[in-house]
Parts: sequence; C-alpha cells; structure tokens
Amino acid sequence: MHWILRSLTKANRTGRSFTLRLSAGTSAETLALRWKDDPDPERFPAAPGLRFQLVRHSAFAPESIYSPQWGTFTPAATVRITAPRGAKPHYLILSGYGRVRTASSPPPGGVE
Repeated sequence: MHWILRSLTKANRTGRSFTLRLSAGTSAETLALRWKDDPDPERFPAAPGLRFQLVRHSAFAPESIYSPQWGTFTPAATVRITAPRGAKPHYLILSGYGRVRTASSPPPGGVE
C-alpha cells in the first residue's frame, strides 16, 4: 500500500499518470507500474511466499490507470494478496474515486 500511495503522491505532484498492471485470473509475484511516457515499468515484488491476484476488475483490460487530473483509477480494481498454507488472504482495493485501502475482505459487488 505504501508503494501505491508514494506513486499517487508522485503522480499528483508531477501531473503524470500511471498504469498499474497485473494479469487477471492469474497469480503473480510482482505488481508492475508504468509511468506515462516511460517504457520501463517499476516492479513491486511480493514478500516471500505471498502472491498477487487481480480478482475484481473490468472485463476490458487487466490494468488500472490513475489520472492525477481527475484523481481517479479507471477502472477500479481489487488485488487479492495470498499466502501459502491456508492463511487468510488480504485485499488491496483501488477505488474508482482514487482512494487506496487494504481490507480483510473484498468490497461488496466488486466496486466502490
């Protein structure tokens, strides 16, 4: 969450948008963030044993774009953070209103 919040602050300060990408339906060890006009993405690795999975998202694209002009994520997304051996998952929720939070359960209906 701190990595995303740092990116939001940088986007708002510089006026640059970014794209957060994770393949829908698959489990990954990293999140990728690509700044507008920068071909090289920043990567955020999961802690050892943890995985990220995009669980609630638009059917059209496996990414969310943050626009500092509007202060929004388009579309909103929920990322499940799972640990091995039956540990309870945690969720990173990117609201369409530009808010970021974590929770022990996904938002009802898949959107905020």
